[in-house]
Amino acid sequence: MSFDISDIGPLLTEGQIGRLEQHLDVKLPEEYRSFLLRNNGGKPRPDFFPIQGHKTLTSGRVDQLFGLRRPAKESNIDWNYKNLIGQLPNYHFPIAAAAEGDMVTLSLGRLDEGRIYYWIRAEYNVAGDNEAYFVAGNFTKFLDSLYAVS
Repeated sequence: MSFDISDIGPLLTEGQIGRLEQHLDVKLPEEYRSFLLRNNGGKPRPDFFPIQGHKTLTSGRVDQLFGLRRPAKESNIDWNYKNLIGQLPNYHFPIAAAAEGDMVTLSLGRLDEGRIYYWIRAEYNVAGDNEAYFVAGNFTKFLDSLYAVS
């Protein structure tokens, strides 16, 4: 599926992304780094994505893909990572805001590196669910899975 992205951030360099990785002590997958170089976050349209394995949710909605050096601090990767460390599942890296304060995350763990998940924040969830649910095998497949609801 093709998509458009509005509200993209300022152009980034490889060096800026490298400094982010060094500062946060992470190594981002190449396809995600390429996305940041091209778009630096933004609002995708269409913006719905499938969720697998949840009892009632079958889809989620992207509010904002995170970037770097964006005017609103809440739309920056580093701000979200620092504010969610200790709350996110192990080895999960926040890449987008979803509805209800939930997040789309990128796994940086060895066993599922590069996979995309939907993470439900326990503090906002009345069921107390703090799990991450599979969305896509990698960032490109995540973008390809975006669809519109009519």
